[in-house]
Amino acid sequence: MRLPAALPCLLVACACGEPVLQGVPEQRLLTAPAPAADAADPVDAPARSANPELYQKPDHIYVDANWMGGRSFREARGIVQQQLGSLQATQPLAAGKGDELRFERGTLRVVDDRIYYVIVPLPEPSRRDLALADLGFQPVVGEWLATHRAYRLNHERGYRRLRLLRLDADGEFVTAVEAWKWIPGEHGARR
Repeated sequence: MRLPAALPCLLVACACGEPVLQGVPEQRLLTAPAPAADAADPVDAPARSANPELYQKPDHIYVDANWMGGRSFREARGIVQQQLGSLQATQPLAAGKGDELRFERGTLRVVDDRIYYVIVPLPEPSRRDLALADLGFQPVVGEWLATHRAYRLNHERGYRRLRLLRLDADGEFVTAVEAWKWIPGEHGARR
């Protein structure tokens, strides 16, 4: 049996311990990225990732309800009061549902120091997409569930439910927006 002429050169190159290809490092160039701390709990990710003192409300937004949902009330209290006005009343809710805080321009519900519900009456009746944009949400959405009292979206924009209260049963205009980050007591609800 006759060996190919290149086999002795190949055996010598592999026996020396250096890489066969010059210029290729022995260490891996790409390593798996370390898992982010926020990846384990996406509901709390916005609350931990942005420092409330550094937050600046965009000028075109009336009240940034999208930003408030899921935040720690204690950490965001100053910004909430800047946008919703002074606290008017506090009312405890049923067991496990936290407290309802009524401000001049809206209402929050807080459980375990997390804002899970925001309702903001609009300064004037508005169309659905403009109402969402005024509250910090993306204006374009898919299908709406329309009832005689509200337009509703489920599981949109990181919220369990968005509900836009209608001015009248036949009209397109809405007067207030409810945003539920999660619903306490619902199966699988985030607490």
